[in-house]
Amino acid sequence: MNFALLGADKELFRLAEVIAASSSHRIVALCDTGEWEPRLRRLFPTAQLESGVDGLLHHPQADAVIVNCAPFAADRDDALRKFAQAGQCLILTFPATTHLMALELEMIRADSGAQMITFLPDLEQFPAHLTATNDWDTEPTGVDRTSDDVETAGFEQVVWERAIDPSATRERVWMQLARDLLLTRLWMGPFRQVTAMSAENPSEANNINQQRLGHASVMAKTEKGRMARWSTAPQEAGVAKCRLSLTRDHATQTAVWDDSSDHWQFEAESPSSDSVSESRAAPQDDGQSYARLLDTWENNYKNNTTGIPWSTVCQALVMVDGLEYSLKRGRPVDLRNDLVTEEDSFKGIMAAAGCLLLLGVLMLLFVVAMVEALQLPLLQWSVWRKWPLYLLIPLLGFLSLQLLRLFVYRKETPR
Repeated sequence: MNFALLGADKELFRLAEVIAASSSHRIVALCDTGEWEPRLRRLFPTAQLESGVDGLLHHPQADAVIVNCAPFAADRDDALRKFAQAGQCLILTFPATTHLMALELEMIRADSGAQMITFLPDLEQFPAHLTATNDWDTEPTGVDRTSDDVETAGFEQVVWERAIDPSATRERVWMQLARDLLLTRLWMGPFRQVTAMSAENPSEANNINQQRLGHASVMAKTEKGRMARWSTAPQEAGVAKCRLSLTRDHATQTAVWDDSSDHWQFEAESPSSDSVSESRAAPQDDGQSYARLLDTWENNYKNNTTGIPWSTVCQALVMVDGLEYSLKRGRPVDLRNDLVTEEDSFKGIMAAAGCLLLLGVLMLLFVVAMVEALQLPLLQWSVWRKWPLYLLIPLLGFLSLQLLRLFVYRKETPR
């Protein structure tokens, strides 16, 4: 499978190394790769360098465009909009855009049939380490990538504890939160309510990037009442970078990742036994997970499927936006798990227009009744005598608009 690369970062460069080592995949075009361009050129000397995204539109050799998780900007949103409208296959590093743009892409995708495959690096990294222990009867990382409703893992509780670099920007922290929430959403199912709290006083922050980064806590509740928690604290020497606890059937497994020692430590607890702790080196992946991922993308491309449903991606981004609102307001935020489609928007606009039209008709009938009752001189005007048409024509026009959706062809596209 041939890929074009729009933007680059550490994660995509690691993926590019796996592509370079593969005999069945390659990168044929590069665009806006910044400081990573020299290293990517050494890996792919024959790849074309494009000066703008227009060169990647309908590229004659590229089957799909891989988009990195760049800082959100209007020009990147315009590029995603063009790709989606052109019906091109996109592989988007999550989160590649804001929730509003993601919703817009969902509506464009429904019309153009564009494939939008989500690349979640944590989904490829964490499961490989967690399933290295046999403390679970079944693998806890089973994810149904085709359904929004099936909960394959059945976790009762998921707890994330992150040590964040104090110099990390607000955008970087929320990006990591978005990835963790999407992974948790795949494990636990749709969330119904989210709450965000901070130990810092917002008024004491010097600017918005320093605000609420020191100690933050997020609580999320699923539609079935299960709980997930995410917390952060400034990273210190000797403190684990990430601690992930998974509870199922009253048994808890914890995976701790420490960059300094470069290994995972697993702890398993159950009501009937004492805690069991073991320390083992992180399994050597050697790019095997990314190699399997490339084959999965190729199957998705051939079968016109998307892996993680784009609607699920939109819901995760809406959750992050709801957490921002919760921080500002200091209260829980209820979430809607149903996405608004173009048809829903059309029905809403028509309903509002119908109410306004009926209000106008009532006002006109009131004027007609007053003129007839008072026998005003208006009765002698020829224009006035046609007042029934003034009621009938707008009503017929409004009713005919309701039939427009019957004449618009909409092909079914994968969610």
